[in-house]
Amino acid sequence: MPSIDEINPQGLPMDDENHLKKSTVRKSSIPTMSINNTRKIKQTLPIGSIFYVDVAYIPYHGNEHYVDSEFFRRIRARYYILNAVEINRLTLESLIDGKQQWDKQEQIPVTLVPTYDGDQLRQFFVMNKTRLAELNINIIPASTRCNVQYDDEGSPAQRLRFSDEQ
Repeated sequence: MPSIDEINPQGLPMDDENHLKKSTVRKSSIPTMSINNTRKIKQTLPIGSIFYVDVAYIPYHGNEHYVDSEFFRRIRARYYILNAVEINRLTLESLIDGKQQWDKQEQIPVTLVPTYDGDQLRQFFVMNKTRLAELNINIIPASTRCNVQYDDEGSPAQRLRFSDEQ
């Protein structure tokens, strides 16, 4: 099993202190309109921008307190890199929930690239094989199972190919 230093080379905070802080309640920033001074209707505005990228790194090792379906709804990538030893089932469910919210014409193939393999990932794949196929979500073998050889040295890695074709 790799150490924390090996999976967190940038030294990003991994503790859950941010989600334990008491959150303050904010009033809605959606303006209200008055109709005939008798009832108010909230005007619906799109929440957040949508970003299209080739590769997205799933933040905080897929911690469900930082990554939810909204992340996958807004960050639309061909490849999602998940660097986590213990892969959270809620993060994987969020990928499916977020991609279900994409428009039909935006249903491009998506590939999840885990860096480590685990029972949670295998269980999730078996239990959700049909849903993953319907949404065109592929899960490739973990990079720890793949090896790239350079001269006399080898390294666990994954090769991603980018092309203009979709």
